Amino acid sequence: KNKEFFYNKKELKFIHITKNAGTYIEDTAKKSNILFGIHHKEYGNIKNGISPWHHIFPNVNKNVKDKYDWFMVVRNPYDRILSEYYCLQSSTSHKITDKKKMNNYLINKIKNRSKVGDHYTEQYKYLDPNYNIHIIKYENLIPELKKLYKNYNLNIELIDKKINSSKIRKFTTDDFNNDLITLINSVY
Repeated sequence: KNKEFFYNKKELKFIHITKNAGTYIEDTAKKSNILFGIHHKEYGNIKNGISPWHHIFPNVNKNVKDKYDWFMVVRNPYDRILSEYYCLQSSTSHKITDKKKMNNYLINKIKNRSKVGDHYTEQYKYLDPNYNIHIIKYENLIPELKKLYKNYNLNIELIDKKINSSKIRKFTTDDFNNDLITLINSVY
């Protein structure tokens, strides 16, 4: 058996880090009546914040953490920050037309990020040293999810396409200036 999988398996649940395919994972699982993230009410039962299912895992109730096995998806920080910029919920970013303003917008967002889990929160803050957590890499999402789901006998159909992405992408990570790159490297 592969060492990355747990031997005494419990029901598998999902830790949702923003802009790391979380909505895709939640929605595909729900089609199979498996409740992850936003649909998993125990996990999202944290009273403060607008998106309790995005709260960092260490803040989740210990009884809930102990009850399940957990997985999360991590992503290259530059790609994640660009995805945050183009997040469908962020109408301001679509109005920005020059690189300098885009860089300043992202610098401001990162400097004022949530400390308890939401958009722009550091991915490592979702880890809890007291728990083994399966880590899936966004860049290899479908094959790694298939392997994990198979190990947990979960019959979740995975579609190899982006379902929650912005269509208009004026900027790329090549447009990040040195100040933004330095900040991303320092924070993430």
